[in-house]
Amino acid sequence: MIQVINYQTRRVDATAATFNGVTGDNMTNAERAAEQAKIYDHNNLKSLGLVKFYYQAKNLIPKDGSTKHNAGTLVWSKVKGAVSYDYESSNVGNINPDNSLQGIIYTANVPSNSIDASGTAPGIYYWQVRPVFADSSVGVWSNPTSITVK
Repeated sequence: MIQVINYQTRRVDATAATFNGVTGDNMTNAERAAEQAKIYDHNNLKSLGLVKFYYQAKNLIPKDGSTKHNAGTLVWSKVKGAVSYDYESSNVGNINPDNSLQGIIYTANVPSNSIDASGTAPGIYYWQVRPVFADSSVGVWSNPTSITVK
């Protein structure tokens, strides 16, 4: 049975019981059964691809709203099963329907849960990450985190 369920600002078609944005260890067996789902833009129901929607990197450091003289190394919690992470940064805090950042100025796929941002020019930046798995599926984007580099 296919159900349509809300996940943040998107709709998900999944073969499992309904859930509402649950992540990590708080999942039920039914939610685990719906590990992979196609995500759709809720405005036009265009498919945004296959994701593992309960996997999300958390605990981004530096914390949201931090001010630094050098951005240094950005770090986040490891996600079980991730083989790499997609990283993106922007100087615009707006989010696209697929939860990627608007106005992206830098992207990278990194093999670990950190990226060196030393040498970043002064300004206000927003960054986020998502896990990538061996089968090429991805988790959801972390919540965007802002940093001011002086």
